[in-house]
Amino acid sequence: MVLLLALAAGLATGIGGLIALMMKKVKNFIPASLGLAAGVMVYVAFVELYPAARASLNGLLAGGEQLAAAAFFTGALLMALLSYFVPEKKGDSLTRAGLFAIVAVALHNIPEGVAMFVAGVSDARLGASLCFAIALHNIPEGIAIAAPLSARYGGKRAALAALACGLFEPLGALVGSAFAPLITPLSQGVMLAMAAGVMVFLSLAEIIPSAAQENLTACSAALLAGMGIMAVALALV
Repeated sequence: MVLLLALAAGLATGIGGLIALMMKKVKNFIPASLGLAAGVMVYVAFVELYPAARASLNGLLAGGEQLAAAAFFTGALLMALLSYFVPEKKGDSLTRAGLFAIVAVALHNIPEGVAMFVAGVSDARLGASLCFAIALHNIPEGIAIAAPLSARYGGKRAALAALACGLFEPLGALVGSAFAPLITPLSQGVMLAMAAGVMVFLSLAEIIPSAAQENLTACSAALLAGMGIMAVALALV
C-alpha cells in the first residue's frame, strides 16, 4: 500500500509534464509555469521541509539546529558547485534551468519517498496525507522540468523526463523498505534539510532568473500564486 502511495505521488510529476506539453503554446506559459514551480518549491522548502528537518534534529541532538543549517547550506553549495562547473551557453538558460530541475527534483524525491514509507508504516492515515501533499507540489515540479526543456527536446521527451523524475519517489520508498534499519531519524532529517537547500538554490539561482528573462510580470505573479496554492493545500492536509 505504501509503495502504491509513493508511486501515485511520483506520477503527479508526470502529470505536470503533460500539462506543460498541452499548454506550451499558450502565451507566457513558460515564465508563468516556472514562476509557479519556484513559488511552490521555495514555500515547501521553508515551510515544510526545513522546519521538519530542524524539529527532528533538535529532538535528537543538542546541536540539531546547527546541523540542520549546515545540511541546508551543504545542499545549496552542492547545487552552486554544479552550476559553476556546468557552463551556460548563450540563449540556453531555459534548457539549463530544466536540466537543473531534473537534478533537484530527483534528489529530493528519494528522501520524500523514504519519508512516505516511514510515515505510512507507522500510520496509514499520515502516509496518505503526506502522499497528497507531496503529489500537489510534484505537479508544478513536473512543469518546471518539462516547460523549459520542451523547446529544445520536444514536448514528448520533456514530459517523459518529468515522469522519469517522478519515479524517484517510489524508488525512495523501495529504499526505505529495503534499508529500513539503516534509515534513522538523524539521516532522514539531514536529507530533508539538504533537499530544502537544493530546492531554494535551484529556484533563486536558475528557475526565477530564467523565467524573469522571458516575462518578469508573469513570473512574479505566478511565484506568489505558487506560494499561495501550497499554503492552502498544506493547510487542508
